[in-house]
Amino acid sequence: MNGPAGRRVLAVGAHIVFDGRTWQVVGVEGQLVRLAGGHGEVATVLAGHLVTAPDFAVTGT
Repeated sequence: MNGPAGRRVLAVGAHIVFDGRTWQVVGVEGQLVRLAGGHGEVATVLAGHLVTAPDFAVTGT
């Protein structure tokens, strides 16, 4: 999902890279971001921790 100036946005449905893996954002509630991995794994991460991770990137929707 693209925001202003074509920047990719962290939103439900976005695909991201975090902690060396690819995830899909399946929920956002306050500062919590819920992630689903490609092999059935799930994670809940604080948004601030997620976006400051060295390998964090929004790759698409």
